[in-house]
Amino acid sequence: MLSDQYEDVDRGLAAGELRWTRDLAINYAEGVQFHPVAQKMAEVKAISMLGLETLMMCRGFALSSQRRILEIGPYIGGSTIAMAMGIAETRRSHIISIDHGGSYPDKTLPTDDVHTEWRRNLAARQLADFATLVPGFSNDEAVIAEVGSLVGDRKIDVLLLDADGDVDGPLKTYAHLLADDCLLIVDDYFNVRMEAENKMARCTAQLHDLMRAGAVREYVLVPWGTWFGRLNREQPAA
Repeated sequence: MLSDQYEDVDRGLAAGELRWTRDLAINYAEGVQFHPVAQKMAEVKAISMLGLETLMMCRGFALSSQRRILEIGPYIGGSTIAMAMGIAETRRSHIISIDHGGSYPDKTLPTDDVHTEWRRNLAARQLADFATLVPGFSNDEAVIAEVGSLVGDRKIDVLLLDADGDVDGPLKTYAHLLADDCLLIVDDYFNVRMEAENKMARCTAQLHDLMRAGAVREYVLVPWGTWFGRLNREQPAA
């Protein structure tokens, strides 16, 4: 796609006149360097371990959201910011971000306090109003209850998983809150970092099982190993 084509697609997604399909996801991801927002997103890349293509696709998925977005494992907010950039254009949805926090001085992007830096990064870009941080683990009863309260009757139409490689767990835990056609973003489907090898193996195996069962549909895989697709409740799993 060229710049003006991206503008047309974004308008369609924001207005709800255009739905994500496999072909659209592939075309969108292939030429993100031509997107009018690509340069601005490259600045966000400085605080994210996700690739530019992933961040741009996260923004695009959020742009189409009309309900709620649930994000598990935002770390210091790179993916949250990317999605909030999409929501800021429509002001229809809201991001709920779950992270247990902590200090990680030895990571590729080190931090002394995940929660503090997440809040600071969103506030610095005037995007804090579009996301709520829920401290804790996604399978904690208190966290599940808080997410349910924040979602209300709106349902989750975008789910991003970037925590420990578990896909089955969150899909089951939050099944009652997910829209039937919920868009899915799963990081670490493939990862070149040795320390993420176990995480990748778990993620890949679970996604393959879900795809074989017909429970999810794959749209596109983008650098460096983020899987984009959709929940598939329209057709019973095999």
